[in-house]
Amino acid sequence: MNIDFRAPIVGLDGGEAIENGNVVTLATLSIAVLLTPNPNEQIEPVDKMSRAILAEKIYQSDAPVDVTLDEAALIKSLIGQTCTPLAYLRATQILESAKV
Repeated sequence: MNIDFRAPIVGLDGGEAIENGNVVTLATLSIAVLLTPNPNEQIEPVDKMSRAILAEKIYQSDAPVDVTLDEAALIKSLIGQTCTPLAYLRATQILESAKV
């Protein structure tokens, strides 16, 4: 499925969410959750590598990124565990609107 990770996260007012002077995008959230360890989760080294490779793929792309359903589900789950409810809602809307 192709996902446009450059899509902005939109606030309640309909404007783009801004953090530290930068627009928050699905890429911003995805990369952060993929690369930030969760102290409540034991991650196998091979899974750490997979997450880092996916984060790098998203970071380096200037076009929609082809990800598997499992990768999209992982990103959605991690955002749900670590981000605000609104960020999770907006990320879910973007991820679920992608064409399979």
